[in-house]
Amino acid sequence: MNFTTETKEKIIDDMCKMIQCATVSYQDDELVDWSQYEKFQNLLRRNFPTIYQKCDFFKVGKTGLVHKISGKNAETQNKCANVLMAHYDVVPVTEGWDHDPFLGEIVDGYLYGRGAIDTKCTMICALSALEKALETIDTDNLTVEDIITENIELKEAMKELNNYNKFRI
Repeated sequence: MNFTTETKEKIIDDMCKMIQCATVSYQDDELVDWSQYEKFQNLLRRNFPTIYQKCDFFKVGKTGLVHKISGKNAETQNKCANVLMAHYDVVPVTEGWDHDPFLGEIVDGYLYGRGAIDTKCTMICALSALEKALETIDTDNLTVEDIITENIELKEAMKELNNYNKFRI
């Protein structure tokens, strides 16, 4: 898959905006700023419109997001899904940052911020590739499940998804 310079710039801009969402998770839910999770979820809807147009979407738990394409061909329906998975929560900030951990700034060609490596970067790659693919491919022959959640909640989200038979694990 080839990306134009414009698409690459969009991916970098999207990643900076994701980092600017301070989706910090804590064991104690009372410490969590849920508005940052909502901000992040709204960002996904705005920046990946094709995914939201062509995929079934549902939420799982407090932060879990699932985008699902169920191919319509019988042969496709009997196959296991391609699963794209990432989490978007980050651990609380500790001392030692030379750059604002939630500014999402590029300095000397490097992107700085919470989640730049673990795993908002994985998410942006998966979502960007899926968005690009959905613009051109026939989804009748495709089964994909994109699972995005907070790391702490991942195990619970997977159980809940399995209980609702939304997809096979």
